[in-house]
Amino acid sequence: MSCFAEDHWAKGRRWCCHCSKCARMYLFLMAWNLDPKRVGFRENLFLKKYRHLYSAFGESKNSSSAYDSSLVGQGEQLLAFLFALRQGQKGELINHFKKSYLKSTEARENKLRRRYLYLQNTDLAPKTIRNKVIDIFKRGLTI
Repeated sequence: MSCFAEDHWAKGRRWCCHCSKCARMYLFLMAWNLDPKRVGFRENLFLKKYRHLYSAFGESKNSSSAYDSSLVGQGEQLLAFLFALRQGQKGELINHFKKSYLKSTEARENKLRRRYLYLQNTDLAPKTIRNKVIDIFKRGLTI
C-alpha cells in the first residue's frame, strides 16, 4: 500500500483513493496495463474530480505530500500518462492529458525515459534473486 488509508473514506480499505500517493500508484498500474482492482483500488482515479491529485497537471501544490507539492514527479507522471494512453486506457484525465500535454510529452519522451526508466544500482539486492529481478525490470522497460 502506498498511502496510510487512515481517513474516514478508507475504512477497512487498502487505498484511500483520495490522496496523491494513491493517484500516482493508480496511474503507474494503468501505464503498465495492470488492473488496479487486483490490488484493491475501488475508485476510477481517471475521473475529472481526481485531477487535483496529480502533479502531472501542476495542481498538487496544496498536496499534503512534499513530493507532490514540489512537482518533482510531474515529468514522471506525464510519461506514465503517455504510456497509459498508448495502452488504450480511457477516462476523463486521459482525455485531458491528450488534449493539453500529449504533444509536449511526446517531444520530451526520450529525455523523460532516460530520467525515470533506468536500472538502479543492484548491490543491495539479494544475490539469490538479483538476476531474476534485473530481467523482470529490463522487460518492463520495453514499454
